[in-house]
Amino acid sequence: MKRFSILLMFALVASVSTASKIPPQMTLTRQVDSELGRMQTDLRSLESQLSELQSNVRDARGRVDTAIRVSGMIRSLDRRVEKLIDQLKPYQSIPKVRTFARNLSRNLQRIHEQLHELRKKSDHCERNVLKPLKQRLVSIEQTVMGGRQKLAGYRNGVAVWRSELASLSIQASRLPSVSSKVDRCVGEINPMLRSANRVLHTATENTVSILRQVNRLGRMFTAYQSVGHSLASFEKKIVPAEATVGKLDNTLGKELKIKLPFSKKYLRFTIREILEKPGQIVGVVLKPFEALADKALQPLLKKLNLQIKPPAGLAELTRELDQVQTIHQAIDRLGSNLVSEALSQLESVSRRAIALRTEVRRTFAAAQHETYPIKQTPKPKNTSERPPVAMFLQLG
Repeated sequence: MKRFSILLMFALVASVSTASKIPPQMTLTRQVDSELGRMQTDLRSLESQLSELQSNVRDARGRVDTAIRVSGMIRSLDRRVEKLIDQLKPYQSIPKVRTFARNLSRNLQRIHEQLHELRKKSDHCERNVLKPLKQRLVSIEQTVMGGRQKLAGYRNGVAVWRSELASLSIQASRLPSVSSKVDRCVGEINPMLRSANRVLHTATENTVSILRQVNRLGRMFTAYQSVGHSLASFEKKIVPAEATVGKLDNTLGKELKIKLPFSKKYLRFTIREILEKPGQIVGVVLKPFEALADKALQPLLKKLNLQIKPPAGLAELTRELDQVQTIHQAIDRLGSNLVSEALSQLESVSRRAIALRTEVRRTFAAAQHETYPIKQTPKPKNTSERPPVAMFLQLG
């Protein structure tokens, strides 16, 4: 890796130094070199932004799964709290039980109002944002991966092209008639380069924009994670209440019996009957029955004497969900044409460069022939001394 970095540094230095040798009179070629230099800079910038975007998108995809899981927890607990409130309703009219049942029911109703409001928004978000967003993020990551590879190829091609332009210009400057013709020929690609650079600049801005939107999702993901932790703690608190309410009906239906004084007969009543219809019980055994009923109920009533705090972070997540639709729409819009237009422009420049390579070669050869007719040109002893033919390489 270190060796590659050193080689890359030397390549860039060499590119700059050779480019600076383009003769001043070849103004169009210098303009082309300037546009190519700008293209190199924009390509490096775009690659850097895409690299960061790819990393953040990969992280966001994982956090979408967490948000969907927490959304399921919200939905499940909303149903359980609502069911528990309904189960408590019949006990709110039973003496000795009603106070505990009403207090717990009111406590749960306050929590349920917040939880249910969040559940509606979370369900909507899961259906219309999180699941579509996950697919969009997968698409963006694939696009970025492919785009980065192609952009790196184009950037390397531009570096080679700039180096060749400098070499060609030095050779052409030795022949005035050649330099002007080559200069005009090379300059034909300048408008296309300027157009490509504008598109590259726009692609970089769009990448920065979509990166900003992806990062904005972080607040929502953090809020989901916080709520997930608090819901896990909240669930542990309502489990005893659910279990107690489940046992309460069996306890109230339990039959108690007391032997009548001076008799072999027994009186039998359920705890519910003792609490709800004390007038039907003979006075002398009423208090013993009430004492037995109270003894059987006390363990359950202690467990019903709860003050459950609502899960933390519900309001914060609700606020974040109010904004997430706008963020999702921005990511969807920007992600649909992230680098495709830039790659299309670069492909057009590449094709034009290939055609221009042939044109410059012919122009250079024709000008050489006019300057050095074949009959006057002695056969060179060393082929390396022959003026080189222009070699424009493909960008991609």
